[in-house]
Amino acid sequence: MTKNDAEVSDLDVADLLKTEEDVILFLEEALAENDPVLWQHCLGDAARSVSMAKIAEKQAKYSAN
Repeated sequence: MTKNDAEVSDLDVADLLKTEEDVILFLEEALAENDPVLWQHCLGDAARSVSMAKIAEKQAKYSAN
């Protein structure tokens, strides 16, 4: 593999943030880096994880009925 042949994965951090505690710890670590750009990206990941969880919860309630 050459320097320009970087592999990109389909990893989405938002999929890994399952609980409120996960989100809090994730954001605390991001904030500790003192990097505004990183903070913005992490905040977006956290927001998407919460939105996805709400959608899944609504889907589960709908499916149960």
